[in-house]
Amino acid sequence: MFDYELKGRQVILVLADALVERLRPLGVGGSPLLGAVHGVERSGLWLDAPAFGVCPADGPKVLDSRGQAVCHAHLFIPAEGIVSAVAFPDGSGPAPDDPNLHRIGSAPKAAG
Repeated sequence: MFDYELKGRQVILVLADALVERLRPLGVGGSPLLGAVHGVERSGLWLDAPAFGVCPADGPKVLDSRGQAVCHAHLFIPAEGIVSAVAFPDGSGPAPDDPNLHRIGSAPKAAG
């Protein structure tokens, strides 16, 4: 799917509405979605989710700022659900607190 080297880069993905709804139970609250690419496959992207809210019963967990247990995971985003992608060739990325971007496991921050 991609000839662009995305592994390890921050990307912004615009996702199809139907995919957002399918991924909502896994902590994808909306689109556009900000994430770091863990891996690329022909059929989609693996995004790194360092504070994922669904953990294996016997896996290592940490407490987030709200006191909820989270764990490190990778979330697969199928290529057919990616409407558009933005990558940053200089290795930078958007501001981490940009209120317009969703993150895995969190909704955008309220503006203002």
